[in-house]
Amino acid sequence: MITPQSAIQKGKLLENYVSQEIRKKRLDTLAMRQLGSGSGKWKGDINTKMKVLSRQAVFECKNQSNVHFQEWWKQCDKQTLGYGEPVLVIKLQNEPLEASKAVIYLDTFLELVKRASEPKIQEQDREFKWKLANLEKAVKALQRELR
Repeated sequence: MITPQSAIQKGKLLENYVSQEIRKKRLDTLAMRQLGSGSGKWKGDINTKMKVLSRQAVFECKNQSNVHFQEWWKQCDKQTLGYGEPVLVIKLQNEPLEASKAVIYLDTFLELVKRASEPKIQEQDREFKWKLANLEKAVKALQRELR
């Protein structure tokens, strides 16, 4: 049986890992485990300014042997206070931290994939076309000089 102290340590381990990964990916260089996490005082387990689709990411991290998905999702969603984007991070028993799963709304996932697949430049504007034309002229002039 897991003692309360070791259960708290397991939770802290996952929270520290998640905040470290957020920093490593440069999504928020100041991300850290929320002090007092689990005390009911603060919303979310990770203190971060990270955004998901322009909404504040609110992380709930679970590193427990028994999965209570519905209960955890309700807790995570409630902590957004209606303004944030819930992200439930689950580490399953006997799996490494690197195999942790992130649960988000399907619509959020699809919108992220859609935005990632869209071209960065939608349409060339007049100023961009002018710069390209000038660059082209400069390259041609340089090529003539080098011959």
